[in-house]
Amino acid sequence: MYSFTADDAFIFFRYAENLALHHRYSFNLSGEPIEGVTSVLWAFLMAGVRVFSPHLELAAKTIGLIAMGGVFVLTYVETYRRCAVATDRGERTFYSALSVFLLSSFAACAVHAVSGMETSLFTFLILAAVLCASQKNHLLSAVVYLLLALTRPEANGIALLCLLSARPPKQSLRPYLLFFILPAAVYFFARWGWSGNFFPLPYYVKAASPGGMPGKAQVFRFLYTVFGTLPLGLLIGAGAFSEARRGWLILAVAASLPALYLFAEPMMGYSWRHVFPVLPLLLILASLGLCNLTSRIKGPKLRRAFPLVFAAGLVLSVFSGKIATASARQTASLQTYAVQLRAVYFPLAEKLAALREPNSLLALTDAGVLPFFSRWETVDVLGLNHNGIARAPANRLQFVFERPPDILILISRHPNVFQARFPWETGLYEHALTLGMRRVTVAAFNDTYQLWVMAYPGTRYFAALGAR
Repeated sequence: MYSFTADDAFIFFRYAENLALHHRYSFNLSGEPIEGVTSVLWAFLMAGVRVFSPHLELAAKTIGLIAMGGVFVLTYVETYRRCAVATDRGERTFYSALSVFLLSSFAACAVHAVSGMETSLFTFLILAAVLCASQKNHLLSAVVYLLLALTRPEANGIALLCLLSARPPKQSLRPYLLFFILPAAVYFFARWGWSGNFFPLPYYVKAASPGGMPGKAQVFRFLYTVFGTLPLGLLIGAGAFSEARRGWLILAVAASLPALYLFAEPMMGYSWRHVFPVLPLLLILASLGLCNLTSRIKGPKLRRAFPLVFAAGLVLSVFSGKIATASARQTASLQTYAVQLRAVYFPLAEKLAALREPNSLLALTDAGVLPFFSRWETVDVLGLNHNGIARAPANRLQFVFERPPDILILISRHPNVFQARFPWETGLYEHALTLGMRRVTVAAFNDTYQLWVMAYPGTRYFAALGAR
């Protein structure tokens, strides 16, 4: 699984390299400034790495693994802290270890630890924020909330939930104003003044997706896998019931991301990427549920035996049920993805890099590996890194061909006949033909994901890319 790196991670690396080497926080070195990444914290973290080392992929994986290790530690700590009804230290250790074990049974943990994206860091900061809400160190809490808010825009809501739950006294509000609310507001309004957008461009692309709940498939698969494992679902329900009587924070945070992403297009939603960060909270609730059910048992022998027997049954259901099936499917799929990304995209990026000229222009759908390694100025036809397309997708064709690209790469479902992967690609393909562009070559990522590379006959690009 270590070989898996998401194509979108290379978008972060491109921003990081442009910032570190050229002092420009944007996708391209020319044109209007934009922000096409959802995590400014991750982009700046990668830029800091790039100042000292070009090995961004290795650094992203290393930081991701460290953050995921922190997720396991905080899952243990938060479970231990919340199992107040278990007065015996051994019992609290058992329930805490159960949370960690359940979390480790999900292959998604390994996936997000090495994906090169901000997901594991985001998950760690959510747990840290929930933990800080019960502490009295207001300065530390404010800094954690700020880091969380800079990791993803939707995290601002989670940070505010934690602040409301903490209910700091008026005399302690100053750290939150100075080190959380004010810096977060400055960044958001600075983005608005600098790029004209209050949110990063991917949010506009996701919000423009047709349908009332475009993210329901990802959210429901996630919930079905977790709650469909019956013993686990029952324990989460029991834990939620007991927490509802003591406080609402963990329930509100656990519900926030699934509720939000019902209404957003889950682009690059591998291994439930958008909702995965609440998984540790759900598993903490499961351990709390078992803890509270056990506390109601009167007989000492039965009280000692019950959690062990129930946990054993839970382990069997995890390794023989929906979680094991989902983990095996995700692992196999992403291992294939990793192999194909390096076999198809990397060689093509190397060819493009050799062909690049000062005014070369590339337009394509997958804006990660190819733009990063080729260094071409790029039009992201999906709109994640193009202000006009993100804000006015109906005018996509106009924006893509405003300055005709030298090379256009579209996605087809068939290698010999163009069958658009995205509906709007048909119009781009047909217009490219009218301008004289022709297919140079086809690179097969899989049977239904074919990269159609188009260029103008007679150009050096056409000759070089068509050569065997």
